[in-house]
Amino acid sequence: MRFEKGNEIELSVTQVDIPHTYAEAMQSPYAKKRKEAIRREIRSHYINHTWETLRLPDGVKVVGCKWVFAVKRDENGNITLLKARLVAHGFTQKFGVDFKETYSPVASLNSIRLLLALCCQRKFKVKQFDVETAFLNGKLEENVYIRPSEGNQINPGMVCKLKKSIYGLRQAAAVWYKTIREVMVSIGFAPCVSDSCMFFKRGDSPVYVVLYVDDLLWLRE
Repeated sequence: MRFEKGNEIELSVTQVDIPHTYAEAMQSPYAKKRKEAIRREIRSHYINHTWETLRLPDGVKVVGCKWVFAVKRDENGNITLLKARLVAHGFTQKFGVDFKETYSPVASLNSIRLLLALCCQRKFKVKQFDVETAFLNGKLEENVYIRPSEGNQINPGMVCKLKKSIYGLRQAAAVWYKTIREVMVSIGFAPCVSDSCMFFKRGDSPVYVVLYVDDLLWLRE
């Protein structure tokens, strides 16, 4: 195994144990790289203004969180990046207190097939892309407080009040869909009546966008 400059990693093996806890990650042979992954994730939250730190108000329940670790591979199966994601213990949330709506639609397979058939018939250009850390872009309507994660240096007695959604929250997918829908409408797209995850923009060269969670399919003449 050889670590290159930056985040790139070259491995002669394709199997690396995935730690289940922060403690396991810190005891693994790749603890240094896991720490770097955690720092990147925490930095992204601060840049995104995901939370604010404050003292826990009286009578408020705190939602726990944990680190989930993964690896990113290239087309040959070699590992290029060790990843860490902060995930909330959504199972501890209480309906009507710190979450309400949880439903989030996805595009139907029929809609996708229809647009791909149209693409073949009219020779549309097709692009596929995903939104990085999509669930971190939605603003929360409820008051959600989470316990500071391991590796996040926050003063004792303080908690994080979420301003934006994070992975693991019960409402995360619903908040993301509401956010991306508002963005699509603001730039001139309209949702299809038969499928709320298919958007179109009229004009001399119509554009269609299909949304499947954080994956987007873009089609244009």
